[in-house]
Amino acid sequence: MTSEESQTESALADKVKEFLTQFKDPTGSFSYVEQIDQMMPKRAKYIVVDFNDLVSVPFIESKFVESPDEILNAFSRAIKEILQERFPEYARKIEHDIRARIANFPAERSLRQINSEVITKMTSVSGMVVRASEVKPLAKELTYKCLDKHISKFTLLDGMSLDKAVKCQSPKCPYTNLAIVAEESRFIDFQIVRLQELPEDLPPGQLP
Repeated sequence: MTSEESQTESALADKVKEFLTQFKDPTGSFSYVEQIDQMMPKRAKYIVVDFNDLVSVPFIESKFVESPDEILNAFSRAIKEILQERFPEYARKIEHDIRARIANFPAERSLRQINSEVITKMTSVSGMVVRASEVKPLAKELTYKCLDKHISKFTLLDGMSLDKAVKCQSPKCPYTNLAIVAEESRFIDFQIVRLQELPEDLPPGQLP
């Protein structure tokens, strides 16, 4: 990441932080600050952001259409900064898992409308959950130790594949039989959910 990119991300996170700390709901409450204040007592890792609340901040609202990954990362960073001011120890503990979940996103599609046009775009889908796998751990950063006790760290790309072959990163170390150091690795919860079209979304005479 270049210095310019880092500054851009920081500036975007600052705008999101300003929104989260200054927004008031119709009752006059600082609803997002209150959600963040409840994260530690509830052991939560996310807050829910109503997309309708972003109408007052067109710059942030437009980012969900232009660069959804960028703005979601900015929300994670802003939430972490606010949480650090209140519960620094808890913020450090969950820093890689902090998220914002977006409710009432207007771009809704049926399952049949999910195609190449939505790649890299944010959308919401209507459907019925017909099957859900059990929640399993999915590695995102793996730490290995070789027989000479050298430490090697590997980051997984999107999906489940390593970005390089697993071999000791120490120069001239011949070992490829590495052991995972679980306590120094990072895992996230992973689940597969299967959706089926809603009856009202089906074309006449067709099955889901």
